[in-house]
Amino acid sequence: MTQPSGERQTVKACHVCEGTRIYYLFSAADHRIVRCEDCGLIFLNPQPSDAELGHIYGANYFLGSDTEAGRKLAREIKQATAKSYLAEIARYRGGAPGRLLEVGCGEGDFLELAEAAGWNVAGIEYSQAACDQARQRLKSGRIICGELRGPALLRNNLISVSSPTSSNTSVRLSISCAKFIAS
Repeated sequence: MTQPSGERQTVKACHVCEGTRIYYLFSAADHRIVRCEDCGLIFLNPQPSDAELGHIYGANYFLGSDTEAGRKLAREIKQATAKSYLAEIARYRGGAPGRLLEVGCGEGDFLELAEAAGWNVAGIEYSQAACDQARQRLKSGRIICGELRGPALLRNNLISVSSPTSSNTSVRLSISCAKFIAS
């Protein structure tokens, strides 16, 4: 979000469908969880501030370990999961690999495997440390450090990304699923 660093922003319309029928579900810690009645999206409201997101998605956020054996095991788990996701995308999409966008790409585990399988990949990630790792792992894929912005843009196949370090960037893709967008 682009609210001031320490301030939470209340959402008045759903990020996905722009519906305004948003209802409280429950609270966890000091966060209110709500649901859009129109599309079913469940999200925090108000949204975490930029400062909170920076703290949550810091360099130590991503699955790993302090030992080499732990890092190897985490890598194997991520690769097995990525292979499963690619198989599902291929099953639903059919045909040869095309373009693929991963929203919340972390350190690029999935994108690295998808790129090796012939996909033209791009990723969006909030954590600068994870973006740096993902960029090192990819040969030609694109990593954008920032967050998705604007539900109307999503519906028009244009994904706009807000980045705290650069001007807004846009990626045009056909949208076929939520976490992984393949065309």
